Amino acid sequence: MPIYSPKSSGGPEDIVRYGKQFLTAAQKAQAVDNIGAVGAPSSGPAIAWRIRQLVGNTVNLMALGEVEFRGVIAGPTLAIGGTAIASSLNSTFGPSQCFDLSNSGWWQSDGIEPNPTLGYLFAAPVDVVQVMLTAISGGGGAAAPRDFQIQKSYNFYSWITVSTVTNQTGWTANEIRTFDI
Repeated sequence: MPIYSPKSSGGPEDIVRYGKQFLTAAQKAQAVDNIGAVGAPSSGPAIAWRIRQLVGNTVNLMALGEVEFRGVIAGPTLAIGGTAIASSLNSTFGPSQCFDLSNSGWWQSDGIEPNPTLGYLFAAPVDVVQVMLTAISGGGGAAAPRDFQIQKSYNFYSWITVSTVTNQTGWTANEIRTFDI
């Protein structure tokens, strides 16, 4: 099975559907260039990190205002210079709105997919030790994930669960929660 298969020209409009994430051919090639060994251990840097909802507070829907993948506890986000990725979309704001450090927009899944994902494809592999999630301002935490996995990928094809978080209920508007890995 190939790691990726780009479409035609490789220009900015050249979008490749890979799993359920959409990337340009250049971004896909970047992921392939940074590939790790299949079956690599769960510790260490990875090219992509994501949140995968297992159970939502509102059926299958997941929405977040901001996400930070941090390399040190309470440190700055590592999600700079890469590409936001999501498995679905149902709002006027795309997944990049969750990585702009402003909480002025948000990302929302389509509400149909049973296990929506939101994550980041980094410019180079990173080691994440903490994840910060911010609930959206409108509607508060009704669409924040209740049970979810923090996953990483060395090749953007297979995902390794590094942490499972459960029973995250009672989110309020703009509430920030951090999760150490």
